[in-house]
Amino acid sequence: MQNYTSFQKKVKSQSRIVQSSEHFKVTLVTLLPGAVLEKHIIPVRAKIFVVKGAIEYRSLREIKVIHHLGEYNIPKNEIHQVTAKEGAEFLLILG
Repeated sequence: MQNYTSFQKKVKSQSRIVQSSEHFKVTLVTLLPGAVLEKHIIPVRAKIFVVKGAIEYRSLREIKVIHHLGEYNIPKNEIHQVTAKEGAEFLLILG
């Protein structure tokens, strides 16, 4: 039997860079239902655009559910966590 850390159990995600240049990067992130992207920081301007399902964005400042076709500007250097409310796909736009 394989031994998994709690991080490996929680995170079931895939990501793929859709487009990038020296000024921006667009990544498609796919999450299985209940998957959690543990607390992290993005040190540049960023935007989430949900293309399928719904996610919960959680920071010390707020908790926000972002549904299909919804978007959210992530404040630079904000500690946050993302949880899939159901199977979800979103674009992460950096820059």
